[in-house]
Amino acid sequence: MISDAALEIFRALILVGIVGMLYVEGRKRRELKREGWNLIFFGFILLLFGSVMDITDEYESLNRFVVIGDTPAQGILEKIVGFLFGFISIAIGMMRWFPRVTSIERVRKLADELQVTNEKLIDANASKSSFLANMSHEIRTPMTAILGYVEILNTEDASPEERHQHLQVVKRNGEHLLTIINDILDFSKIEAQKIDIEKVPTNIKVETHQCIKTLEHKAAEKNIELIEDIASNIPTLALTDSTRFRQILMNLTGNAIKFTETGHVKVQVRAQTKHPDVAITIAISDTGIGMNQTQVKKLFKPFTQADSSTTRRFGGTGLGLAISKKLAQYLGGDITVTSTAGKGSCFTWTLNTQSCETKPVTSTATPTRPKSSFQTRDSIKGRILLVEDGLDNQRLIQHMLGKFDIQLDLAVDGQEGIDMATASIGKENYYDLILMDMHLPKVNGLDASRQIRKAGFDRPIISLTASVMEDDRRKCKEAGCDDFCAKPINREVFLNCVSKHIDHAA
Repeated sequence: MISDAALEIFRALILVGIVGMLYVEGRKRRELKREGWNLIFFGFILLLFGSVMDITDEYESLNRFVVIGDTPAQGILEKIVGFLFGFISIAIGMMRWFPRVTSIERVRKLADELQVTNEKLIDANASKSSFLANMSHEIRTPMTAILGYVEILNTEDASPEERHQHLQVVKRNGEHLLTIINDILDFSKIEAQKIDIEKVPTNIKVETHQCIKTLEHKAAEKNIELIEDIASNIPTLALTDSTRFRQILMNLTGNAIKFTETGHVKVQVRAQTKHPDVAITIAISDTGIGMNQTQVKKLFKPFTQADSSTTRRFGGTGLGLAISKKLAQYLGGDITVTSTAGKGSCFTWTLNTQSCETKPVTSTATPTRPKSSFQTRDSIKGRILLVEDGLDNQRLIQHMLGKFDIQLDLAVDGQEGIDMATASIGKENYYDLILMDMHLPKVNGLDASRQIRKAGFDRPIISLTASVMEDDRRKCKEAGCDDFCAKPINREVFLNCVSKHIDHAA
């Protein structure tokens, strides 16, 4: 018979094996995995052997008593019970030990999963740290150019041609900074699942052509051919978000130009129609640097680029493709890529939409008024109240409107804006339009707009703000604003907005 001490040793072997497998980490854990299982198996075999030996002893004793026949019936019964109890002990032991081992194995698997998750978090934090370091470079580089050339313009005499060149540098770097900021804001909205998609009838051919025309100069600067290939069966109007459509196409085509040194970039648009459904495929191919499969796998991950040398050589946030892919999915499609290192890449964007050519489409978007109903630029006139506390923005807007027949009054805080607007109601100097900054001293722009509306002002109010989230637009509309003009102010967009609403007020 196996002693109780021996059985405890066998159980200890099993426990040592289990504990060893649970708590040995990393590479050592993998090396000792087989040995741990061997130890557990060996312990089980010994435990089983000990239990069988106990049963065998009982069996031999029982057999001897039966053959010799010198044992009373009570003794035989005790031996039979002991024999059966041995099997029951094994069964109970297995029932007790196997669930424990299974439970411990589940814990081990959870530990493995936690380790994998932890490694992913470490990688993500490393990517974000790298991203922040890269953003420092991406922001400081154009700021250096902007401040440097502004200093030159301010302190040195330069010919008109030189001044024009310096200003172009400032403008180009300012636009680059705005792109970085927009990427970060868009990604934050996507991460928070607060991205706004507004599907309206969109002319795919026109939008594609305009995007290509916009990027032609970048291709020309690198002596790259930019090819437009749009199939004739593309529907005139398709239901999608025109702003996001342009954003995705501009990003994909702009990337192709950026990463191509010689050759061409081709934008090919095809459609498969099963009315009213339309599957549009836009393929942007290039003869650029291309990528290997390792680089392709992490291409759409945020905060990353193909490799660190790509960031140093070409710049960028590493967010553009991640944003584009998410937006494409929001629009009912996806973006895939095929690439060969040294030969080029092809990004294929599928867009599942509907044709709008033969049926009206209900949209929550405010319909765009035809341009013919606007005043021409040369004839913009009226009285405008500008409520803006920033001196530089005051001067900028005054300069933009200075060439037109505009009487511009200025309020430097929200309360002054309320007083001036309400005082003009129903009088000869009734303002045709109010330009309202949202972040104002004393009374903020939202509250000022509400109070002005409450006082009976019934002419257009345009909000001017650097807060450009969809929630900010909604709040402006609820406060009584008729339109929204985002800062930094684009001259073309701003003048179109002013022209439209002054025409409406008149």
